[in-house]
Parts: sequence; structure tokens; C-alpha cells
Amino acid sequence: MHMQNSNFFTKTRWLVTIILLLSFGLPRAWSASFSTSYGYSDMGTSAGKTWNLTNYTDRSTFWQCPTGSGVTTSVATIPNVFKDKYITSDVTITINHATYGSGTNPSEPTFQIYTSSCGVRIPAAQSGTLATNDSYKNVVYTISAAETAYLGNDLNILITKPGKTIRLKSITVAYTYSDASTYTITWSNDGSTYTTTNVTQGRKVTFPAAPSSCDGTSTTFYGWSTAEWSGKLDDISSKTVYTSPETMPVPTANTTYYAVFGLPGSETTATFTASDISATPATSNTLEWKHTATGALLHLSGGQRYTGSPNTFSVAPGSTNYAVVSGVYMTKVVAACTSTTYRLTASSAGTFSNPSSSNYQAAGINGFEVKLYAGNGANQARITTLTVYYKPFSALLTNCGAGCDKPTALTKGSIFLATHFLAHKPFCGAA
Repeated sequence: MHMQNSNFFTKTRWLVTIILLLSFGLPRAWSASFSTSYGYSDMGTSAGKTWNLTNYTDRSTFWQCPTGSGVTTSVATIPNVFKDKYITSDVTITINHATYGSGTNPSEPTFQIYTSSCGVRIPAAQSGTLATNDSYKNVVYTISAAETAYLGNDLNILITKPGKTIRLKSITVAYTYSDASTYTITWSNDGSTYTTTNVTQGRKVTFPAAPSSCDGTSTTFYGWSTAEWSGKLDDISSKTVYTSPETMPVPTANTTYYAVFGLPGSETTATFTASDISATPATSNTLEWKHTATGALLHLSGGQRYTGSPNTFSVAPGSTNYAVVSGVYMTKVVAACTSTTYRLTASSAGTFSNPSSSNYQAAGINGFEVKLYAGNGANQARITTLTVYYKPFSALLTNCGAGCDKPTALTKGSIFLATHFLAHKPFCGAA
């Protein structure tokens, strides 16, 4: 009798549990709201302080920046503000500020959002009001939920002096989040683990340092792939090679990537001529041209192709506008501009010569992307011809294998090279 009662009560408890689950649903991941203001008294390096600023002057109730001889930028850093959080909404950043002195008022580039002081820029929509005098205003920058995948643990705000200096009183960060999983990313090189890294759920991976050639001599690191192949490669039509973290999907589980190596051939060229684009017709994106014979791409993030005389590819002024060349493994880029008034300037890749000439050269690139910017104040850069020097790959492989059984030819277009034209621009500047 006692055993029967025990079984009865056990079955009853299970039945009640099932009914409750069916009625109210299965347990869900918790969610929460984050909204914190980082004010004047919170800034510093001592215990309990929650954010830092470079190149500033303490004015008792606010921070004045950028200050210092020849200094034009400051960086406000809020460490670990996104650490271990799976962000489920837009992120809003409200900057309470005023201005001091004479000169140009703040504009859109005055405040820019970065993952770190030497990281990538995160596009953000500006709203609210930029200050023009000593009356404090709130300007708001909104990072879309999709763009939060590019965030790291820290928030960094690059402040560029527009003319007037900035009086900075507080920065408020707000978003919603839930508990985040951590995924292990395994980076495999030639059949063994090269290194492992961790990534927070909802975030993009960060590439490790490029591995050495898989056979020690002849191959060049090309990128990473989720597919592995060994020896002779006859059919790679289903393979995708990623050359930038931006092009990789956001991980949803532990993932393994395989280093891809190529056999670079002799240097050759692809030329974009503004007056005759028959060899480089525009793609579906009207600000992008593809060199049909080679696959090289020219993309203008902010600009246009003039159809008047002379025909030019133009780049609008400003740090967020550029011409980006990609799609092939480049060694050098040479551009001819209409004059020194409409010249290009250096990007973050390569060694650059002729900075004050209408002819512009970026050498020593050895990579898949180079960005070029307008180089003379408020003037556009106007490019008449742009010649890309590159090395085509005759083969792609992940594992060399015994004797490095490499293919002798790679069919044009048989592999998808993941390239990008996003607005995530590196910054290495203010100390």
C-alpha cells in the first residue's frame, strides 16, 4: 500500500509539471535592460572609476578635449560595457556636451564609435543636437542591432576637434541583452590546430595572426574556410574563402575554420579607365565596377563616376568616404588623378609615395584590399585611371599533404571570394 501511494504521488508530480510547462511555456533565457550614465566624477584610473579619456583638461565639472599642443583627437573608453552580453536591441549612445572657443562647430565626424582605440569603426546613425556654444546638448548615436555583431567588450568614442574644443560632461549607454553563450573557434592549419579563440554569442570573430605557408616555401596565406580539402583540388565550386572577419557569418556554435593557401603566379595588371568602362562594367551596385577579365573590383563608398569631360571616378571628401579596390591579391595600386587639387591620400595599408602629386601609388600591399581617400581638404579626389598590380593564384588548398600534391590550374570563377564594402574602417590614432 505504501509503495502504491509513493508511485501515485510521483506520477502526480510529473503530471502537474507537464501541465505547468504546457500552460506557461518552457523556461526562456532571461533578458534585461542596460542603461548607465558615465559622468564627470566617474572618469579616471583609480578604483571604482568606470571610464577613461585621453588628451583632456580637467575643468572641475566637465572635461575639455582634445587639448594639448598639436593634439586634434581624444578617445573616450568605457571598458567591458558589452562584455558577456548577447545584445538584443539597438545600442544608443548619448553624449552630453558643449563647445568652447572659436572655430568650426561639431559635425557628423566629430564623434565616431570604435571597438577599440586601434579597432574598427562601427557605423552609427546620428540624431539629437550637436552643440554650437557653451549650452549643453545631447547628441545621440544609434548602433543598429545588426551592427552590434561588430562590437567588442569595450566602447571607444573617437573625438576629433572640429575647430572648437569639446566640453564633455557625460556619456550614456543603453541597450537590452540576454545571457550570452561563449563559442570556441578552432583555427586549423595543415591538418592540426593552429590556435583557438573564444567569441561571445552574437559577435563577429577576430582573425588570428596569419599562419606560415603550409609547405614552408611556395604558398601564400589566402584566407579561412569552413571546408577542408587535401591534396589535388578538382572541384571547389562549393567552397567559400573568407579574407576578412566582416564577411564571416556570426557563429551560432563552436566552429572550425581551415587556413587556405594559394600558389601566386607572376605579377600582372588590371586597369580601370573612367573614360572607357567596357572592360570594367558597373555591377548591380552603381558605385562598383568589376574588371571582367580578372575579377578585380573598384567600389566608391561615397562618390560617383563623372560622365562629363574628363571622365573620372570620384571620391567625396571625408574620413568615411573612400575608393576600395579588392577581389585580387594586390601588390601595388597606381592612380592618375586630374590634378593635385583632386588627388588621393594614404590609406592604412601599404607604403605610399607621391602624396602631393596627381599620380598616386600604394605599394607593398600584399593583400586583398586597399582603401584610398580624397587627399586635399574639402576637394574630391578625381581618378582618371587606376591600375591594380596583382598576382593571380593558380591553386588553392588547405592541406599540403605528402609532397604537396597541388593542382596546376584553378578555373576562373570556381571559388567564391568573400569580399566586403562595409563602413567598418580601422583607426589607429589618439594616444
